[in-house]
Amino acid sequence: MDNTTTLCDVAAEQKALREHYAAVFANDSEVTDSQHGSIGSVVTGMERFTAFLCFFGLVGNILNVVVLSRKGSAVSMERMERAAHCSLLALAVSDLCFCLLMLLHTWMPESNEYLHRSFALYFSMYSDGLINTFLLTSTWLTVTMAMSRYLAICYPLRARQFIGMTFARASIILVFVACVLLNIPKYFTWRLSVDAVSYCAPVFYLENGALLQGRGAEQAYRWAYFSWAIFIPFVALAYCNLNLIRALRRSFRIRSSLQAGRTPSNIHLSNRITLIFVVIIILYLLTVIPGELLHFSRDTASRSLDGHLAFNLAIAFTNALQTLNFSSNFVLYSALNTQFRRQLCMLVRCQRRSRHRHSSSITASTRQVELSISEHALTTSFVQQNRSYV
Repeated sequence: MDNTTTLCDVAAEQKALREHYAAVFANDSEVTDSQHGSIGSVVTGMERFTAFLCFFGLVGNILNVVVLSRKGSAVSMERMERAAHCSLLALAVSDLCFCLLMLLHTWMPESNEYLHRSFALYFSMYSDGLINTFLLTSTWLTVTMAMSRYLAICYPLRARQFIGMTFARASIILVFVACVLLNIPKYFTWRLSVDAVSYCAPVFYLENGALLQGRGAEQAYRWAYFSWAIFIPFVALAYCNLNLIRALRRSFRIRSSLQAGRTPSNIHLSNRITLIFVVIIILYLLTVIPGELLHFSRDTASRSLDGHLAFNLAIAFTNALQTLNFSSNFVLYSALNTQFRRQLCMLVRCQRRSRHRHSSSITASTRQVELSISEHALTTSFVQQNRSYV
């Protein structure tokens, strides 16, 4: 009993010393409490805004999946447009998973120590790998769609030979598998440790895992991730987008020289899909690439306390930008795609009709029950009257 009390007293003294020296170092820092509090309030506000964007993106991407997966949404499309439609559906699923994980990430309380093996503990341990998997999946789905659209517009005869539903499904599966494999090292960023000596109860905390312990391996992986997640997608998307914009301008110029009634409907549909891809690429370049570059420069930004606070503020801002990109496709489709709006209106009408039919059937069945009850009451009273006469 005495030994246990001594261990607890020692643990309390060690904890008090750690808190004391942490306060001393905080007083000696170059950043004042007011600056720290103002930056912290801005970061908290950006995190709440990110959570709102995640919820909006969650609802919007669910609607994207429902509308794009309807049977009549791709009936009137040609072979290459149908493949692009399938890729947009896969992008909606990936964006949905990203928004869900980011919403959980913003809701989970940040802590350095955990008293139980809880969901928050394991989510903080593996959330980096999960979020980056779907971020990279959406990135390479965007690259694949941009390159396919570039080939379909600039080299239509060659593109018709291989761009179709088989190509779209194979590219989606290949992109997802490659992104999972590339993000496997991120699942070894942290490892779980247990401290059962310094405290009276076991405490779980995260420390550097296998990826962060080897400096050479970490640098090699960072540069490989930079190449495949930032540099190559940026170059490919910028090149394809420039050519798509030129093709759109050329098509609009030809269309304006013709009469409006003589322009085929398939050209309108092709231009609409191309315009959607152009806007998706521009949004990606403006919102996702800055955050990826910031994560890549993490080491140089966090060497001092000033740099660490500024880095946290920049991370909160770029997280909101990235979430805006993955949650805004519903607004984009609704604004630019008339067929998407038509399918969405049909979905809403079908839901209203089904509810109306359900309510009318309930009303009819209620009336039928009431009529049967009244008929039974009349029959009973008639029988009783006949018995009284007898």
